[in-house]
Amino acid sequence: MLKARKPTNEDGRLKFLLYGDFGTGKTTCAIQFPRSYIFDTERGTAHYADALNKSNSVVLHSANCQEIIEELVALEKEKHDFKTVIIDSFTMLEADLMVSLYTKYPSQDDARVWRDRDRMFRKLLLALLRLDMNVIVVLHQKQKYGKNFEDLGVTFSGWKNLPYAFDLVLELQRRGDKRAAVVKKSRYKQFADGETFDFSYDLFCEKYGKDRIEKSAVPVVTATAEQVAELTGLLEKVKLPEGTAEKWLEKAQVETFAEMSTETIGKCIAHVAKILKG
Repeated sequence: MLKARKPTNEDGRLKFLLYGDFGTGKTTCAIQFPRSYIFDTERGTAHYADALNKSNSVVLHSANCQEIIEELVALEKEKHDFKTVIIDSFTMLEADLMVSLYTKYPSQDDARVWRDRDRMFRKLLLALLRLDMNVIVVLHQKQKYGKNFEDLGVTFSGWKNLPYAFDLVLELQRRGDKRAAVVKKSRYKQFADGETFDFSYDLFCEKYGKDRIEKSAVPVVTATAEQVAELTGLLEKVKLPEGTAEKWLEKAQVETFAEMSTETIGKCIAHVAKILKG
């Protein structure tokens, strides 16, 4: 039986990248989102305590990827009142990771540096995208060059694969006393490619829907040990098309069956059991 179905629009969470030059107000703009769980990698929130307390936001000062991933997993599974996750900035998070990897692998020609970086960032992205929360990732800005050092303007400073995972990419610019956001990529019909608008939380709510941005996060109940054992046992008895299990993991945005929700792994078990019975 063919598995493809007619597509429907998903009522997903707002997930976007925000980059800009120093002094453009990236942190000021990001923390406008209330009830935020902020991973501050460069002490950028140090002067905003009053505003953060007023918006019921909290801060974890950390540039440790593994620690941040563990916190994201807890935010996914535990009941809480936070609506948005902010990483400010990913540029410094990457810099800290690269320092640790070059310490571990002293040779700059050691391919394991790039392998371990990509693995860590993939885990981080999966944890971010699974969240039933808005996600804002802040990056620094850098100059972009083409062949023969042709100046191609500016771009974000960070892992080149990062924008592919997000639905919206914005460049923040300072124009007088205003902060203008330029849409560099958009999967949202509310934000047109190339559009420029004055950045504000109220405008995001107007465009995207305040009820969608501020809805409560629903914790995920992950697979039980019994479910993992049952699915593993079934897969040993049934020969599925090559790569099927990998596709299930990718669709669920996890790396192991144990990270799946009980609902998702339950569907996998029912599918394999049906084939076995047939």
